[in-house]
Parts: sequence; C-alpha cells; structure tokens
Amino acid sequence: DEQSSPPTCCHNPIPMEMADQFLAPELKSQFLKKATEYSTVDRTYCYQPTCSAFIPKTNIKGGVATCPDCKSTTCPSCKREMHEKDDCSEDPAVQSVMRIAEEEGWRRCTECGRMVELIVGCYHVSCYCGNGFCYICGARWKSCSCPQADKGRVVFRAQRDGETAARNQRAAAAAARAQEVEQQQSACDHARGAGTWARAEGGACRMCRRDNPWLMQCPRCSIRICRSCRLTKVN
Repeated sequence: DEQSSPPTCCHNPIPMEMADQFLAPELKSQFLKKATEYSTVDRTYCYQPTCSAFIPKTNIKGGVATCPDCKSTTCPSCKREMHEKDDCSEDPAVQSVMRIAEEEGWRRCTECGRMVELIVGCYHVSCYCGNGFCYICGARWKSCSCPQADKGRVVFRAQRDGETAARNQRAAAAAARAQEVEQQQSACDHARGAGTWARAEGGACRMCRRDNPWLMQCPRCSIRICRSCRLTKVN
C-alpha cells in the first residue's frame, strides 16, 4: 500500500535497522524493492502486459530500461517497447487521455504524473505518492495564493450533466453534509490510545479507500476505517 509507505509508529517512520531483525529475508527483499519503487518519481515499468515489473534506475542505462524479471527492454521516455532512439514519440493513447484531461480540467500530480479529477471538496490534492499540491495551479499546497475551495464543487458532476433540480438539491445537501462530517472527522483526534473503537460492517475505508469485510468506527466522529489504518495512521 503506497499510502502507508514508509511504515510508521506514532506518526514517525520506522527505521529499517529496527525492523530488520523481525523480517524474513524474502520479506525484507520485497520491502526494499517497494521502498525503491515508491521513492522513484518518474517510474518505468516493463512494457510487457504479462510482466509490468518496476524497473529501477539502476537498470536504465544508455536510454534503455531492462526489466529485472523478464529482461525485456522498455523505453524510459515513452514507456513503450524499446525502439530506435530517433523514433520516440508519445503513445497515441496517452495523447488521447491528455486531450480529454485538458477538456475536462483534470490535473496531473507534479511529482509522479498521476492523473487527478477533483469532483468534490477543497483544492488540496493528496496524491498516493505523498505529494500535496494545489489543484488549480499545481504548486505545493499552501505555497500559492489560490483559493482553498470552491463551494460549487460540493455539488456533484450530475448537476452539470443536466439532472433535475430536485436531484441537484439532494446531491448538494448530501455533499454539504458529507463535507461537514469530513471536517468534523478531520478535527477529531480519533480517540488516540483510548481503545474504544467499535467494530462496524464492511465497506471502503475512509483513509486508504480499500474495501474491507469489516471496519472500525471512531466513538467520537463515527469515521469508519480499516484495522491497518487504525494501527498505522491513527494510533
């Protein structure tokens, strides 16, 4: 889980030398590989769909990225199969997505390049890579003078697509309530150390967004998160 990397305790990263003695060699190797992958900004993956392994910078030499698993070669610029150096052009599919992104007003993370669409909430984007940036200008969050939010964005996309006024009002009310709850949950300390969290029915964790068969509910703000986030991000 990239959002949980690096692993923390009491909100502080856990040094590898402290965890080393508790990790089996295979698990340690996997951890170090993922740590390298998650810390790489412009990542290259094997172009082979049946492989798609991450190619570390140490395997990119002379403009050729060699897969450590299947040994296939990938172009680190366009991320496609290796080709003649003077024949490197943007993937047509990528160009198509970029055109759509420009038309729809989507943004890309300024660190890892992930595409982001803001539907509801403030302009603060927290990317999986850990980068926090302004959705309007792309600058690091709180380093620009852009407004922090647009109230119009609390109404979901359905409004722009021509839904009925009644449905728009319900969506706006639900979004406003969701925003209010989110603000309350953001301000809550989630009963740190209290050990009074209740078990709740399954669904998507509000922190990592992953589906779980059951969740844990904060006794104060009622946010529901998975056990992993409860232990690593709240405790």
